[in-house]
Amino acid sequence: MRSLILLLLPWLAVAIHGQSPSEALELTRRDDVPPVSDFLRRAFASDGGEVAQNYDGKNMSSYYTPSLPVNSTLSIDLKQSWNSANVTMFSAPKGEAPRMDFQGLWRDTESKSFYVWGGQFPYLTKPPENDIWRFEIDGNGGGSWSKRSPPNLADLYKLDRATEGAFCQSKTTGYYFGGYANWRTDMSITDKDKTRNVPGLISYDLMTGSINQTTFQGPGNFTFKGGTMEYVPFGPDGLLLVLGGFQGASTETSYGEWTGVDFTSVNLYDIKTHINAKLSFIYGGWVIEESIWNATDDVYVLSLPSFVFFKANDSKSTRRLEQACVATGRQMISVGGTDGRIWPSSLTDKDPWPQGIGIFDMTEMRWSDQYSANADAYESPEVVQNWYSQGNRVDWSSDEVEALFKEYPTNTPISSPNDGGSGKSGTHTGAIVGGIVGGLAGLALIAELAAFLLKRKKRRQETPDPANYAPVSKFGSDGGAHTESAMAQVHEASTNQQSIPVELQGHHGIPEAHSPTPVRHEMAA
Repeated sequence: MRSLILLLLPWLAVAIHGQSPSEALELTRRDDVPPVSDFLRRAFASDGGEVAQNYDGKNMSSYYTPSLPVNSTLSIDLKQSWNSANVTMFSAPKGEAPRMDFQGLWRDTESKSFYVWGGQFPYLTKPPENDIWRFEIDGNGGGSWSKRSPPNLADLYKLDRATEGAFCQSKTTGYYFGGYANWRTDMSITDKDKTRNVPGLISYDLMTGSINQTTFQGPGNFTFKGGTMEYVPFGPDGLLLVLGGFQGASTETSYGEWTGVDFTSVNLYDIKTHINAKLSFIYGGWVIEESIWNATDDVYVLSLPSFVFFKANDSKSTRRLEQACVATGRQMISVGGTDGRIWPSSLTDKDPWPQGIGIFDMTEMRWSDQYSANADAYESPEVVQNWYSQGNRVDWSSDEVEALFKEYPTNTPISSPNDGGSGKSGTHTGAIVGGIVGGLAGLALIAELAAFLLKRKKRRQETPDPANYAPVSKFGSDGGAHTESAMAQVHEASTNQQSIPVELQGHHGIPEAHSPTPVRHEMAA
């Protein structure tokens, strides 16, 4: 059975109510996948996360807290068509594996398994040892958890377990960038008012199991949280593309001492040379209205290497942030998320999508509640094809950066068994999942290096008036798109190695085999 491992994005709950541990445990065991009638929100999905639901006709906050940790690993069969109201979720018990929020996840491309590291315990639970956990998929919607001790175990235990960092992977290496440690992530921290920012990049060798940390100069000394990172196959060993998020001090700090990253730029990290590059383009990813933070329902495509944004014109979308997105074929599956209200309203208001699931057609650029196992193969949206066919070109600011985007890694990833939901031939798609806690709200890198992000406004500082919310839209609008913005220039990069082209890979999707000639890539926002 081909299964999709659901990633429920971590979200920080900032208060706790009285709770009976035994009753809470019983409830979560019984209702990790509650009936549609009781379902409220599935916030934070990667393995782990939390689920909010009604219980005996009342919201759980009436009994314990507005949400409870998920005690199982969830999956969906992608060989069958379904809609969001009737989809069957399979569950595998967590066993001794910790129940965490904000974990990083890396898929083993050589076996039916994935690894998790990092994250924080929900509410007031004390964190466990800083271990890496492996989930072995059994092919029937289940599997089992076990620890994986790296050969350099002492180096692992020297690391601070981080939360709210960004993660992605190549075929052979998992990456985790930034984040911070606190008393809910690391046993060595006891002061509940302090955080310890984690600078640099952690790399995990998926073949040998060794883990390493690289520090280097960059934005905020490369302290970072709340954004997203994706692996893109440009340059000799590929590039790491960082979007959104916050920068912090390079030392121990208190909560709130973070500066939002201006979304007029993205940062690139050259894996081979350890050089940081910044890409600038004309686009404002954060919408601020008189200091009010709020989620938005916009979907954009960012095409590489043109760095042009194309906006989907689908009026039937819904406000959403902190969700997980998975691309399979031409369909992107969005799971979970909130509407941007403050806690606990963000968890207690009912999700307009049944079971918190929506499906976005990345070719037609429209939402629906239907997943098709036999959907046509992915093709670039018409608006993107038109842009390139009209002869538009990139205005490079340096020869070095231009050369970087004409090179491709020799270590070409293989196709993923989870990539396609369709048996039809056509353009292959590499799957990506990503949730963003702080500047964006969902990133999926797809075929021809395409990534779809849901742009978000800043979260409200105070509880919003429900009267200010537009009526929730339904599924099924017509597609369409228009060009939103264009790249200004690219700068500050240096490398001129040679390599070959390959399609994109993501957090738990594996890119297709390399093409004999360079290909255009798209990302989305």
